Amino acid sequence: MKFVLLFVCSFFLIGLQTCKQKNKPSETSNLPSLGDTLQVNLNQALTLAETDVQILFHKFDESRCPLNTNCIREGEAIASVRITQKGKQEEIKLEAKGLCQSDNGKCGQSVSVNGYQYRLLNIYPYPTDTRDDSTPYLKLIVTKAESS
Repeated sequence: MKFVLLFVCSFFLIGLQTCKQKNKPSETSNLPSLGDTLQVNLNQALTLAETDVQILFHKFDESRCPLNTNCIREGEAIASVRITQKGKQEEIKLEAKGLCQSDNGKCGQSVSVNGYQYRLLNIYPYPTDTRDDSTPYLKLIVTKAESS
C-alpha cells in the first residue's frame, strides 16, 4: 500500500513540476525582436530575441550642423557599433545625415552583416546651439538581410 501511495504521489509531483515549467515566461520575452525599432544608448549592449545577435553602441562622432546655427555644410554623425554573433565580433559604422531629424529611415544608412540588415533611423540628441548633456542613443531596425 505504501508503494502505491508513493507511486501516485511521484506522478502528482512530476505533473505539477511540468505545469510550472509550461507557465514559466520565456527568458527572451522581454528582449526586442527582429523588425522592432530599437533604442540603444551609448555603451549599452542589447541582445535580439531568438537570435544570437548582440549590438553594442560604443563610440560616437558628432559633426552635424547644430540647430539654430548657420553652417557651411550639414555634417554627419557616425555611430560605431560592435555586432557579436556566434562569438565573432564585427565593427560597423552607421552614419546619420546632418540637418535631418526624421525617424523614417531617410536620415541614416543601412548596412548588411552576416545575414542581417542594420538600418539606422537616426542618432540622438540632435545637436543644438546650447549644451546638451543627454546620453547619446541611436534608433535602428534590424531585419533579416534579403538574399541576392
